[in-house]
Amino acid sequence: MEKLAEIGDGCELIYLLAPASMTIYPELVPDTIDHAEGESRYDQVKEVLTAAGATVIDLRDTFKAHKNDALPLYYDYDSHWTEYGAYIAYVQLYDYISDRYPAAAPRKFSEFSWDWAYYTRGDMPWYFDVDQGGLVYEYTFKRTMNFEGVPDFLKNMSRFKLKNSVSYPAYADEISASGTYKTGNAELPDIYVFRNSYGAAVWDLLIERSNKAVFNTMFSYTFNLAQIKQADPDYVIYVVTEWELNNIYDN
Repeated sequence: MEKLAEIGDGCELIYLLAPASMTIYPELVPDTIDHAEGESRYDQVKEVLTAAGATVIDLRDTFKAHKNDALPLYYDYDSHWTEYGAYIAYVQLYDYISDRYPAAAPRKFSEFSWDWAYYTRGDMPWYFDVDQGGLVYEYTFKRTMNFEGVPDFLKNMSRFKLKNSVSYPAYADEISASGTYKTGNAELPDIYVFRNSYGAAVWDLLIERSNKAVFNTMFSYTFNLAQIKQADPDYVIYVVTEWELNNIYDN
């Protein structure tokens, strides 16, 4: 952490920690499923990261406050947050960043279009081997930027391989691969991002609110200080989820 702080004028490490849907909607969890008691793994990880000097964006209270909104936070047939859940997380992240970079204040909900339709390829039917052909549809929405000044490369880029899908297999290769993107707005921060598939839903939001955004390959969490120094970011951001904490931190 001390080495990271030496980058630029003080690079900061931020963990955007997404809660599992079971944490936000415990009332929907069947009684046959054991409910965890005592300190959660989420709390344990947050405590360790905070003690090490990282900033943890704890989304639990915010998600609970929005759990009954008109737009759902999670899909019914997919294990990921919806683009609205991702938007809520983005707002909390950039509310924090804007204390240091006022120009990076998050975009308002009304600055996006939320287009409802029937979309296919939720990953839960695939995991249960009941839908290998993408035949299960869910009535949900996609988010598009609806404000002036969207960089052309973002405006013209399709985030999905399939127009009728919102799930992880449909994300464009560019979103899951490593890459560097520049908006040319020096009033915004430079960021270096590690993420899982949840990060795909905030991918364009992070780019639009940064001067330069460098993305590690999806699911690659290895902290390479030399690469980070070369990118010279103001923030290193990890987008991780509660349900994968055992896989990440037990290795």
